[in-house]
Amino acid sequence: MSDTTFFIDYKDTITQIQATNIEGSLFMPIAEFSPLFSEVKAPLRVLELAGLKLTFLNNEVIVEETHPAKITKLEFEYLSKLVQAEADGEDDIGKILVVNVIMNRLHSNCRDFGRVNTIKDVINQPNQFQPMRNGAFKRAIVSESTKDAVNRALNGEDYSNGATFFRRARDKHGTWHMNALNHLFTHGGHAFFKPH
Repeated sequence: MSDTTFFIDYKDTITQIQATNIEGSLFMPIAEFSPLFSEVKAPLRVLELAGLKLTFLNNEVIVEETHPAKITKLEFEYLSKLVQAEADGEDDIGKILVVNVIMNRLHSNCRDFGRVNTIKDVINQPNQFQPMRNGAFKRAIVSESTKDAVNRALNGEDYSNGATFFRRARDKHGTWHMNALNHLFTHGGHAFFKPH
């Protein structure tokens, strides 16, 4: 934990504020922001400006740098670990497809995913991704090719045809996926599905 000076550019004015760096995130009293964001009244509000994600929570503000695709760097790292664990050995398209499915779930309004609001929410939903259950996520060491595939997906490369589910291709027959969902296609070691 250390104190740092932080500069924010908002409405053509650069303002210097004091912040405390705790494990890579900047925390500061909301009073520091009052002159800048007089409209902030809600207990929780997220603003994105100048490549930052500002989360207003109670009487503190958490500031995180964002990835170019407008997710935080921590979210990018979390997503990349899941892709590495889930699609290790797949080609670039296979890795991109895993990201596509996660982002499709994040933007879905269906009853299965309507309450997930962040990438971490999607990945941490119970019984959804095997690497979260078998320890592969924790052990994953993300390769540069995986980071590149994740970047490509976040920047709009999408081969999913709207898929919101996938499973190992060799196990797809006779499963809930085949009975309850529409099988779209198979790529590499995964079969991809969406609701009927």
